[in-house]
Amino acid sequence: MSAIRTFIAAELSDEVRSQICGAIVRLRECLEGVRWVATENLHLTFKFLGNVEPDHLERVLCEVEGVARGSAPFVLSFSGLGVFPNVRRPRVIWVGVDDGSDDLIAIQKAVETALVRRGFPKDDKPFRPHLTVGRVRSKRPTPDLAALLSDIEVRPSPQMITHVSVFRSDLTPNGPIYKALARYELSGRRDNISLPH
Repeated sequence: MSAIRTFIAAELSDEVRSQICGAIVRLRECLEGVRWVATENLHLTFKFLGNVEPDHLERVLCEVEGVARGSAPFVLSFSGLGVFPNVRRPRVIWVGVDDGSDDLIAIQKAVETALVRRGFPKDDKPFRPHLTVGRVRSKRPTPDLAALLSDIEVRPSPQMITHVSVFRSDLTPNGPIYKALARYELSGRRDNISLPH
């Protein structure tokens, strides 16, 4: 069996993905040269592993399961649009994380530590919680990008994150296809968790 392109992520609800899609539609009308993430592929990446040999995949699943057992469910909400690295040279368009960013950082750090211990390379960039919605392909600067991003309101419903998932990514001419290989419940304890009203 060949290597499996693998990443670890938190999945979003259909409702949240649909609400974020509304903002993507408005951005698509105003911006050219951007490859937009398909609605069904929207997720929050904790770690991208690249190609993983099948005999190493079991180690990944074991470590992610351990992280999930030690992590509690949490409320996640999004707010606002931004770009990496900056509006003069945008490469990635993202939706910002509001509530839940500390929890995302804690889980990402635990996943990173566990997998580095297993021999996987450490990420060379600091983890900044965000939801990628588009990748800019054009080198031509977009006029008034900052104004456009601030004009479009993105505030989907909060959701409870209850699982960490390990995905495979199959590249096709029509874009990547993601398939969950495993989902692990966040089963750590935390009292009085509820969605905001």
